[in-house]
Amino acid sequence: MAITTTSPDPLRRAFLDAMSRVASTVAIATSDGLGGRAGATVSTLSAVSADETPSLLICLHRQTSICKAINTNKVFCLNILRASQQPLAKIFATTAEQLQYADKFEHADWREGWQKTDSGAWRMQNALASLDCSLERSLSWQSHDILIGKVREVVLDEPSSAPSSALLYADRRYRILAG
Repeated sequence: MAITTTSPDPLRRAFLDAMSRVASTVAIATSDGLGGRAGATVSTLSAVSADETPSLLICLHRQTSICKAINTNKVFCLNILRASQQPLAKIFATTAEQLQYADKFEHADWREGWQKTDSGAWRMQNALASLDCSLERSLSWQSHDILIGKVREVVLDEPSSAPSSALLYADRRYRILAG
């Protein structure tokens, strides 16, 4: 059944509606260095290759502080969130103007003694996985940058007795995979 829309740009609205039906893993991307410290929730991420050099990509709006920081710092860490970390996803999804907190980073637990990866990006404690990356390529497409990172280190959280699933985003809200 086709969905009709009254949006001024029906193709754009239909595209957004279609993409909202695609479930995505939720992560917090972080970067630190000369371009400043930044972090943001991302759900547009994908593995590029595991051959030769493992690599992944994230897509970010070019005007965001995290995109600017990664492009300047040339490093980022992608912290894959657990279903229980939804509050952090919400905090890191807000802009500085919307956020009532002094610093987004105060509301996450960062690995004691491991706060920064070798690259200088921030690794979150208790993430399902953290992937430390060097920025290999930044491609501009319309309002966004496609950032391709070479994975330098992977940290997997220790398995616990209670199973944990990744936090997902679909239908414009956070979801938990029922198991």
